[in-house]
Amino acid sequence: MAAAITLNAVFFAAFMSRVEAQDCTGLPGCDNTSALFVAAVRNLTWPLLAGVAVYGGVARWRRRRTRKLWGTPFAELDGVITRIAFQVRVPRIPAIRLGPRLGPRAYVVGPPKDPQLVLGPEILALHHKGEEARRAFAAVMRHELAHVKANDLWSHYIMMVLRAQNVAIGAFFLVALAVSDSSAHESMVVTIRMVALVLIAELVSRAFLRAREHAADARSTAYDAAAMGAALRDGPCTPGPPGRHMKWLLRHPSSSERRAALLDPDVLLSSSAGHVLLAGALAGIALSTIQDLLLRWADPQSSPDTPIAAGLIFGVPLSLFMAFQVWPLSKQGGWFPRRLLQVGTALFTGLVGGSYAAASTRLGGVEATGIPLRASTLLATAASAVLLCGWLLVVAASWRRWHPVSGNLRPALWLGAPAACIVGSWLVALSWTWAMRLRAVDLGCVGDAAREHPVCLSSTPELDVTRSVGETFGPGPALVIVIVAAALPLLLAATVAVLPARARVRK
Repeated sequence: MAAAITLNAVFFAAFMSRVEAQDCTGLPGCDNTSALFVAAVRNLTWPLLAGVAVYGGVARWRRRRTRKLWGTPFAELDGVITRIAFQVRVPRIPAIRLGPRLGPRAYVVGPPKDPQLVLGPEILALHHKGEEARRAFAAVMRHELAHVKANDLWSHYIMMVLRAQNVAIGAFFLVALAVSDSSAHESMVVTIRMVALVLIAELVSRAFLRAREHAADARSTAYDAAAMGAALRDGPCTPGPPGRHMKWLLRHPSSSERRAALLDPDVLLSSSAGHVLLAGALAGIALSTIQDLLLRWADPQSSPDTPIAAGLIFGVPLSLFMAFQVWPLSKQGGWFPRRLLQVGTALFTGLVGGSYAAASTRLGGVEATGIPLRASTLLATAASAVLLCGWLLVVAASWRRWHPVSGNLRPALWLGAPAACIVGSWLVALSWTWAMRLRAVDLGCVGDAAREHPVCLSSTPELDVTRSVGETFGPGPALVIVIVAAALPLLLAATVAVLPARARVRK
């Protein structure tokens, strides 16, 4: 989410600085480099400060719609909730307030140093409806206090600020595009791309908010799992769109989904094709944007290396994300090729679509960008995505084979996470460099003079680009990657003899 918002803000700042710098182009004493830098820094602060101001105003408005419990029919519940807070052992007792218009809802808001627990009247009324209702009331309180105990208010606070900044950036950009001298075609293309960026960032934020609620449920069930299940079963369900494939549009998981997660926690570890699709789209956007910014500010002599740098920069987080999405699949049943094809297809579709959704194409222009829509390029990109997901599945399967009942995942993480970063970033950099050099051939072989270049006269440009990429990467790094990828399952198998011996020593 932070990466998506940062890319949107950087693109907006770069686009506005390019528009402003055009006013002094050709005039004596005009320094475009310094003017672009100063304008970019200034334009970068506008949407960010606007997002903070919007979130602050909304938070203040929501606070004014609440009141203290003192002087209400629920005043005695202040002490009850305080005792539950001491039982949960929260680091800071939140201020308890009544939201008259909340109804059956409750939430924790505010900065971590001054949390506030806001409750609706229907939630507070549960305490006076019998023993079972009081247990459900205590379970709901433990769920809300679990957010305070887990100290996830900082992440929630940052996420809400980023969501406000996301909308502010989109609004600032549309206004700037409307007053610029861009053509109708350029304005339409860049507007569609910017809307796609804003929507992707919003979907990522909703996935985070759903995961946050599931984590609070898991912590609250440590005290009374039956009461939490009864509260979710008998309480009002959170409405959601119809269809089980539309759950990823919700900001808050429904009660049925939360009950299913409590009965089978492995449901939360199941890889969602929607999450993988979003990750692939964000990776494609980030790769195009980072490469564009590197081309804008890098040395022209080092421009052929910009795809490598972009692939290595974003290949590490993408590989880690895919590892933690794919590894839990080893615990599920089903056909191995089907799961591999599902995850690989989602990643491939997101990468290709995201590479064309990037708004920063040479700082706002509509030049061709993204992965070339050739059969060979699409096949190579799909093969790279399936190869990465398949290797991660093999690593997870090898761990489960040698440790079928072990709940200690620390050795697998210590060995698997660095190896996934190395192998994944190298594979992403290799495939992205190959695709971008082939894109450069397509863009460069347009005029009559350019067609006389040997690459343009070749009948097999894919092979020529493959040789060029092979010379750039060299056989040494490829051999190291192959050794790391092949040695990781063997190292995980070797821990079979190490872990029992260490366990006996500790005993």
